[in-house]
Amino acid sequence: MSESDPDSQVNQAISQISSTIAELELTPAIRTPQPTSSIDQVPTELLSLIFDFACSNNLLQEYPWISHYKAPTKLSSPVITYLPALVISAVCTRWRCIALALPGLWARLRLEISEKPVTSDVFMAILQLYLDHSAHAPLFLDLFIGLTDNGKDDHNPPALDLLLEHTRRWKSLQYITDRKISKTMLSLPILEVLAIECPWGDAVAEDGLDCFQVAPKLHTLTMREEYNPGRYIGYEDLFLSQLHRHQLTSLNAALAYDELAILQDLSNLTTLELCVYHYYERNQPQTLLCRLKSFTLIVDLFYWPRDSESLHHILIMFTLPSLNELIICD
Repeated sequence: MSESDPDSQVNQAISQISSTIAELELTPAIRTPQPTSSIDQVPTELLSLIFDFACSNNLLQEYPWISHYKAPTKLSSPVITYLPALVISAVCTRWRCIALALPGLWARLRLEISEKPVTSDVFMAILQLYLDHSAHAPLFLDLFIGLTDNGKDDHNPPALDLLLEHTRRWKSLQYITDRKISKTMLSLPILEVLAIECPWGDAVAEDGLDCFQVAPKLHTLTMREEYNPGRYIGYEDLFLSQLHRHQLTSLNAALAYDELAILQDLSNLTTLELCVYHYYERNQPQTLLCRLKSFTLIVDLFYWPRDSESLHHILIMFTLPSLNELIICD
């Protein structure tokens, strides 16, 4: 058989390939390392810090928004982009493991809920997911609930009822609504910051703040009306009188001139932002705030006479030996 015989050439090629395969099987495998992205080389500790910074606010807004009022936040991107903890946990296995090991990422929630007594299943499922993944971490809540016009809606939105099951984890609560958060006293053992904003002061029932009375660690309190200047919640003095007198260190509130005496009991204040209204030309008792360092006095021209004498009457009632900042504005 000649060397030019095609069958011979094929057999020779097969023989060479077989020999090569046999040699490769006897040679130890040398693996070429696969290239990795630079983010994969970042230590877990550093990634955790980055994730913590990125998840300062997880916004969960009801969709579709069905309310008499405009949604507080206009969503300009897909809903998922406002939920950074959820996004991070969906990137890859490593990131998911890190996110699930950091319950604090899931504990910072901004919720925008309509006043309707029915909430979508998707919204509730995501809220439940966040509460589950936050485990026992303290909750930082920023809550908007659609307004009822009278503050007397007997039916809570389901999302609010779910949050009320976790009040022992509330560390910071900021809310805008005209309804009572709860008709019963809440257990708030770690609540430190409370900010109440009400669109219409006269819509808050006199007992609307009672549920917050038992908050032994509360030190920062804000009570204001945001949407309608010249009108205030109206029960700040009553609520302040129900708190432990020495627990507050920071207060932002509006008080009538004849209610200012309540400040005498808040001897540990270091920061005070005060709007005084319903001014009357009569002296108030002296108020000593030994630890106050920053005092902002807001002059509401809706109620104040346009002269310096009324301002003088306000200022002379305070003795502030530690003050290093005084701001007067309207």
